[in-house]
Amino acid sequence: MVNRTLGCIFDALLSDREVMVGWWNDGYRILIETPRKLTLTEIQNLSKQLFGLTKKEVDDAFNEYLEAKFPFSYKMKFVAERFGALPRGKTMSYERMSQLPTRFIGTPIRDETLREAMIEKVDIKRVKEIMQQVGTGKTKVSTICSEEKPSPLAYHILAKFSDTSELMAPADVLLNNIDRMKKTVEARMARMLCMSCGEWFSEEKIRDLSQQPACSRCGSKLLAVLYRSQDANHLREILKKRREGRDLTEEELRELTKARREADLVLSYGKNAILALEVKGVGPETASRILGKMHPKEEEFYMDLLKAKIQYLRTRAYWEEKNKD
Repeated sequence: MVNRTLGCIFDALLSDREVMVGWWNDGYRILIETPRKLTLTEIQNLSKQLFGLTKKEVDDAFNEYLEAKFPFSYKMKFVAERFGALPRGKTMSYERMSQLPTRFIGTPIRDETLREAMIEKVDIKRVKEIMQQVGTGKTKVSTICSEEKPSPLAYHILAKFSDTSELMAPADVLLNNIDRMKKTVEARMARMLCMSCGEWFSEEKIRDLSQQPACSRCGSKLLAVLYRSQDANHLREILKKRREGRDLTEEELRELTKARREADLVLSYGKNAILALEVKGVGPETASRILGKMHPKEEEFYMDLLKAKIQYLRTRAYWEEKNKD
């Protein structure tokens, strides 16, 4: 409750200065996303400003946040139902729910929602105590900047709300990430098209595949692994055009070439090739390099896949920009 309240107050103060993009909290941390990299001096100054508020400034900042964003729309729905202003039990879209504070402004419904929320969701009193303790020196606020990886304490909230948790993982967390990645990949559905007959298509969980999957129609092991949004019928049609000697567009030729390269890997390495190709950022070239090591231990195989994923995450902005060109 205290961290949520602090987050609301920080939002009001930092949004006005265009220093905050978004924020999240749990019982031990508050994560703030900024629109740009801040210098150490900027962070130190912000820290002093955020934790140097008077009681009145705490109230003003929280009220400003309420007026601008009112985070209790979900609770307001149930209060409005109790008042009979909304039908009970009906689902409501996020957009409609976000309009409730405006709809019920100046009514007892808003007053009751705010009264309950102030009891159940926030703790203004404790925040004021913290500010006072910082002001008297009883509580110390330290500013630590890391150019490398975050501390293990900070990592947990980053892992929960960030898309690149492996990229930032401390060394002692990396092994756990390997096991998690293995379970995640093995639980995925592999979409496979036979490049020999061009007719057989299958979707199976990777963990249920044999070590050397094969087409049940012609027995070939030349199976292309389709990415999630790839249309199997479209690839099948491209393959048919090629066999009939019809011309392919540049885009069709690229798609067919990539599918064939993936199929060659499945032919050579079986299920491991499918596992590798299902890891984010691992394409045929990277998969071929990793699979060619013939790892004696499974952990080493997954470690190389995780490293490849991390490398992709580090350079993703470059590849996305290149694809636009």
